[in-house]
Amino acid sequence: MVYLSLLVIAPMLCAQTPQGVPVVPPSNSILGTWNAKFTPETYDICAKFGFPIPKATLFFGTDLKFTYTMNPAGKETRVAGSFTLSETGATLAAEPLMDGWPLRAKFEDSKLSFDGMTFVLDQTSSLVGIWVRTTDKGQDPTIRFSFGKDGTYASRNQGGTTKGRFTVEGRTVTLFYMEVDDVPVEPGMKLTISLSEDGLSFQIGTTRYVRIIGSLPP
Repeated sequence: MVYLSLLVIAPMLCAQTPQGVPVVPPSNSILGTWNAKFTPETYDICAKFGFPIPKATLFFGTDLKFTYTMNPAGKETRVAGSFTLSETGATLAAEPLMDGWPLRAKFEDSKLSFDGMTFVLDQTSSLVGIWVRTTDKGQDPTIRFSFGKDGTYASRNQGGTTKGRFTVEGRTVTLFYMEVDDVPVEPGMKLTISLSEDGLSFQIGTTRYVRIIGSLPP
């Protein structure tokens, strides 16, 4: 059986404002990597009959593009395309167009479900992207954090720059400094911050950061 797993959340399609500043989704974000979780019975059956271990992964990018990989019959298959958001889920459209697409996915209880499969978010990937300073007057992309898929980060603000690595455990993010203003620092220098309950923002001192979707304005 070919399983097509897909996912989601968020309340509105994210678009560019007339000023070119990307809009932040006002609900939980689907951005990042989601891995399918199967029951122990599934793995037992695979082991007993020599079937390939099932795998399925969804990646949602800040450019509103997705990639979906799976291994039906042990052969990896990859589908890529774009997605749009709604209050109850998301619609994924394959590019180029494929039979059976676009597909709908549903978000419930902080998990993604489709066609009998459940996906959970990889915590590190949930931070990947660009987070900018936000005030009542709007977003300021000149003060920001960039988190990479490889677990590294870079920040820029009026006081200078920092670079390093990061880890995520639940809503706790730990930044391990490696450079400050391009100068290496002693090991052990770190900062712990907490994501908001909806995972859409964090605060350092009095500065609040939110993740953007789309490209930064010039």
